[in-house]
Amino acid sequence: TDTYFQLADHLVTGRLEPSQVEEYWKLKPRQIDLVGNLQQAVVKRDILASLSALSSPHAGYARLRQALSDYRQLAANGGWPAVNSTEKLELGSRGVAVQQLRARLRASGDLSGPDAVDPAYFDAILQDAVVHFQERHGLTADGVVGPNTLRTLNVPIAQRIRAMELNLERWRWLPETLGERYIEVNIPGYQLRLVEQGEDKLKARVIVGRSKRPTPIFSADMSYLVFSPYWYVPRTIMVEDKLPILRKNPYALRKQGIRIFSGNREIDPGSVNWSNVSKRSFSYSMRQDPGKYNALGDIKFMFPNQHSVYIHDTSSPRLFERDQRAFSSGCVRIDSPVELAEYLLRDTKWDRDTIVKASQRGRERRVDLQTKVPVYMLYWTSWVDSDGTVQFRDDIYDRDTALAQALFSS
Repeated sequence: TDTYFQLADHLVTGRLEPSQVEEYWKLKPRQIDLVGNLQQAVVKRDILASLSALSSPHAGYARLRQALSDYRQLAANGGWPAVNSTEKLELGSRGVAVQQLRARLRASGDLSGPDAVDPAYFDAILQDAVVHFQERHGLTADGVVGPNTLRTLNVPIAQRIRAMELNLERWRWLPETLGERYIEVNIPGYQLRLVEQGEDKLKARVIVGRSKRPTPIFSADMSYLVFSPYWYVPRTIMVEDKLPILRKNPYALRKQGIRIFSGNREIDPGSVNWSNVSKRSFSYSMRQDPGKYNALGDIKFMFPNQHSVYIHDTSSPRLFERDQRAFSSGCVRIDSPVELAEYLLRDTKWDRDTIVKASQRGRERRVDLQTKVPVYMLYWTSWVDSDGTVQFRDDIYDRDTALAQALFSS
């Protein structure tokens, strides 16, 4: 009986209390009558079926669990070979390393079909397989095996299996449902999804916090949008990023539309000897005007929370072209803010034209949502898409490392 309850509890809510490794995790776990469940199992004489029924109801959990089973079988059969190359491999390359690459990609399912006539030659079919591998690992999908792709190819299968196990644990922490409509930000995946009734209505690239200022893992309800927003500069950014600039040139921030206040009074930045102002004694506030230099871009999406984290547009869209996008100070920048606003405000007077006009008007305007939308800041380093594609991403904040230590160190 004790063993049953322990297994059942692990299946329902996970082996760990989430707060042991994620300080701000406040989601309520699933609530299931385990005593009643066991009683029914005894009557039906099927303990295993009753335990299986306790698994997370989310489709993503089932897909990842099946993928884990497949990868464990692959590992039992020998896993995949290493690719040994000191030069990049690309269309037209030839040699033993190309043969190793074929074997590696065939083992992981990225390469299929009949064997090549010349397995030592890098042909177009192999190039397509490399692109597929790169896409599902968050790499530049150029079909060229350079240092980053080679490093990723040579990650041992045991490490991938461990990542799957850790992410299954994260699935068990989630409630029974995330809501009929919700927004999910996958921090290591640099992706935002707006989901409605189980279907992705919008996918967007995002920029998240850098390792020294990470985006926290938490949830909150989005309640309003702001067009042409002011940016009230957080204290950390003022003292760590802006103060050194002021010491070199007190008027440098004016070019970016940033005003400096003492209390409620705007001051002339040249009237302060910034060299005598320390991080501790800094007693000013900063506000950036709406416009093309505004760090928040033209729209921000607000879900009030203790971290002062929100989703917003950006004045530096070129950063979205990078594969690794941990550049912010904790907030989440989105590459398609107008599309997100358009979907959130559908069935209202706001259409694309009015959204664009309001966002570029230069006067701040708040618009409340008719219905709040849950926002989940989550951390998936392995998942399976609805089409069965197994995805992996780098552990950018070492959260997998912390979770693995808590789960397996004993």
